[in-house]
Amino acid sequence: KQKQYDLAVWANNRWANFIWNLRLISSDSLWVGTQAGLFWYCLSKKAGGRITNAINKSALIDSVSITTQFQDSHGLLWMRLGKGNGVSSYNIKEKRFVNYSGNSANAYPLRYPLDIAEDKKGNLWFVSDASRSLVYWERKNDRFQIVPLPTALQKQAGSLDAICYDDSILWLGSNTDGLIKLNPQSNNFRIYGHDRNLVNSHVSSIFKENNERLW
Repeated sequence: KQKQYDLAVWANNRWANFIWNLRLISSDSLWVGTQAGLFWYCLSKKAGGRITNAINKSALIDSVSITTQFQDSHGLLWMRLGKGNGVSSYNIKEKRFVNYSGNSANAYPLRYPLDIAEDKKGNLWFVSDASRSLVYWERKNDRFQIVPLPTALQKQAGSLDAICYDDSILWLGSNTDGLIKLNPQSNNFRIYGHDRNLVNSHVSSIFKENNERLW
């Protein structure tokens, strides 16, 4: 059985029905990232609308596209803000936003992230729009830094669209050269392309199923 929901009625904006992602924020409530900003929807009450009870919420949350939602192990929900406005994090327990837009002291250093991964130390790695560089966020210092790919890899790989962390290894999805296995400590890397039976060289998403398989 299917049912269609019209989010545009909450925003008076038809782009609210252009949905990028869904994330379960509590037992029966979703946060919906759309082309017209962020919305909530309660499954049990069949009601929804804008986020209103959050501390330090930027107006951008209601106006630009929310194309990424990633929840880390410390209870922070990270969101990419469209139109080059960087990222925001939301503390689920405290209901508080921290904004890392272009006019903040600790702005996200590139245009915006496409995908996010968390390493075993709780720090985050980002791949960004039209970039061959990684962005690293260290939790204890709350600081972003740009991490270029090894020189030899930069000469081969195109822009990065996807990232996945697995036991000290970063798996990267390139839009021209397939799947990249990178050790960020040693800078050793390996490219899995057509020569390894990859049928398409554009990898836009990576999902870790278990310790033996990536999709």
